[in-house]
Amino acid sequence: FAVNVTTLDLRTLQYLNKNFPRLNGTVSGTAVLDSSWLDVRFSNAQLTHQDGDGPQSHVSGNGRVTWGDLYLTYDLDLQAQPLAFETLRKSYVNLPLRESLSGPIRVQGQSPDLRFTTSLSGDGGTLAFDGRVDADPPNYGAHGTGSVSNANLRTLLGNESLPHTSLNGTYAIDITGDSLPDFTGSASASLLDSRVANTALLPSSAKVRFGDGLITVDTLMLATGGTVANARGTIASAANRTGSRKFQVDLASPEDVRRLLGDG
Repeated sequence: FAVNVTTLDLRTLQYLNKNFPRLNGTVSGTAVLDSSWLDVRFSNAQLTHQDGDGPQSHVSGNGRVTWGDLYLTYDLDLQAQPLAFETLRKSYVNLPLRESLSGPIRVQGQSPDLRFTTSLSGDGGTLAFDGRVDADPPNYGAHGTGSVSNANLRTLLGNESLPHTSLNGTYAIDITGDSLPDFTGSASASLLDSRVANTALLPSSAKVRFGDGLITVDTLMLATGGTVANARGTIASAANRTGSRKFQVDLASPEDVRRLLGDG
């Protein structure tokens, strides 16, 4: 049967099933249901999510949500048009993104082990991810690979103090934790030709590990023009820890020094 919902407070679904995601706000829209209460199959969904006066998310698509004794099981094929991360942060405060991004989202599994595939684009570039996500508190995690294209961190993170960037490359993450001081695991990135402010970056790479309140930099190689910078060591991610770092910078010519320090 066809459903047309003017306003549904998501607290109602959370009350009916404690395993429903802790997403705040309301949903409105239409969908066609062919299901029972414990096994909801939907198609032709056109849904809008809002939470206060922030930007709205619009999602369309098909899927299935099956109630279980411990967890809900998801099989969702959705299209975000867009997904408003600024508003989602009201429910999930540790989300780093602020921009609204559009693109396909494929989700399968249960909250402790979700297969998650997406490629989202906006004014701040394109972000892609393919892997598994643990969305069941308190042990959040992400394990997979992805890519970035023309990524402008200033726009994506909503931070005007950051320089404009155009980052291109791939990454791999295997991280568990709900905030940076609690992270355990590892991450790596391979940067292709990119740009930070007026500086052109050549292919570069980094490998880091997280644990015990520290970020351990195993490899960090950053290349620009005739300059190659290498670093390794530790960075404190918790207030009660201290880090130690070593840097090496190779310059091809005195012009590189002037370019790095500025003409003045």
